[in-house]
Amino acid sequence: MCRIAPYAEILRRGRSPWGSVVLFALLAGARSLAAQTPDQDAVGRAAELLSDYIRIDTSVPENQGRAAAFLAGVLEAEGIPVTVWEPAPGRANLMARFEGTGSGGAVVLLHHMDVVPATSAWSVPPFEGLIRDDAVWGRGAQDMKGVAVAQLMALFRLQRQGLRPVRDIVVLATADEETGSPWGLPWVLEHHAAELGEVAYVLTEGGGAPLGPDDRVMYWAVGVAEKTPLWLELVATGTAGHGSIPVEDGATNRLVKALDRIRRWQAPPRLVPAVRRYFETIAHRAPLSIRPYLLDIDGTVGNAPALQRFTRDPFMNALVRSTVSITVLEGAPATNVLPATARAELDVRLLPGEEPDMFLDMVRAVVDDDSVQLRRLAPPRPALASPVDTWLFRAIQRTVDRVDPGGVAAPLLIPGFTDCHHFRARGVTCYGLEPFPLRDEIRRGIHGVDEHLPIAALVAGVRFYEMVLREVAW
Repeated sequence: MCRIAPYAEILRRGRSPWGSVVLFALLAGARSLAAQTPDQDAVGRAAELLSDYIRIDTSVPENQGRAAAFLAGVLEAEGIPVTVWEPAPGRANLMARFEGTGSGGAVVLLHHMDVVPATSAWSVPPFEGLIRDDAVWGRGAQDMKGVAVAQLMALFRLQRQGLRPVRDIVVLATADEETGSPWGLPWVLEHHAAELGEVAYVLTEGGGAPLGPDDRVMYWAVGVAEKTPLWLELVATGTAGHGSIPVEDGATNRLVKALDRIRRWQAPPRLVPAVRRYFETIAHRAPLSIRPYLLDIDGTVGNAPALQRFTRDPFMNALVRSTVSITVLEGAPATNVLPATARAELDVRLLPGEEPDMFLDMVRAVVDDDSVQLRRLAPPRPALASPVDTWLFRAIQRTVDRVDPGGVAAPLLIPGFTDCHHFRARGVTCYGLEPFPLRDEIRRGIHGVDEHLPIAALVAGVRFYEMVLREVAW
């Protein structure tokens, strides 16, 4: 039995609440589909495919091989040849190539198959791919199986039109991105770069299309740079004993005090060029609540009260300073034990140009306790940026002009990190492109509770990707 509403019903639902830009995309899709048979309706399959993909629980590393097999079946059914590499038991990386005429490097559609775990706090089963309330629910709906489906459906629609692209279009699905990619993209680039061939452009996760209060897209953010992750471990030592006899110098007490100092501290603000350009681009389309701060961003950053008001928005705060999040806490193995050691992990994200060793020294000074040791969990990697003066970025802007006249493609520094940096280190332009019109409360489902993607936003993403690929590869 079909798991999604008929396409006409999806069109009807697309009128609200995702705005006129989505309706434009849906109607454009309907016009182009008029001459096709129902089984060619790639857009109509998008929600069903995303649901099926979510039901493969790739928070379990060994299931990534199952995900690759699933994608291989989907791609081969469309006549696109697939190669699967298995670097470790259960792990897999997939490459599929839609061959062009060989003029110029390939366009790579990159996504990672793994997802983060889901807690018991969800209101729906996180790995059933439930289709409810005009949305697809489940871990990975946005990060990043939804992006993968938008990419695939866009490619299938272009392929079915019988036109051969100028550039090869390569689908690359990789393992382990959420855990640092030990068997994922770095392994592929080390062992199979020759098979991948020359790459001109990469499109992957990052960016977005935030909706304003009027349900219109405020701007189309394109990820062109990232902050540097610096993951730290704190280990506190102290007097061990029985929990019935509290001691002031216990390891957990020392750790909690150190973390409280870190929690109340903020790194100095700094306006890096990529962020300045982003603010300047979005200023006139941003919500009225923050528009005055963006229009005078230097004055905002240089004025403590204004900066405090502006950075109440956590996203804006993450763009103007290096940040520290407390993520992992570990103490005794039992409730009645005072442990000799207690540990925590910090997720530090550095602005471009921030020296990791100097930042680590600042955190040590904040802790100010010799019984609490700090160390890196992994070496930091450099913050690299892709240029915006490229054919691909202009293709994205032309697509914005079509779906949202007067809209802007805004180059964004992403507070998190993606696999883009592996390609950027090789001189390849890599952008984060998630053209899903979404409200902030839906975006917060990424790595959170009740992650879901509205079907109308997914369909809009398919059409946006289709237009971009046609611009850049046909």
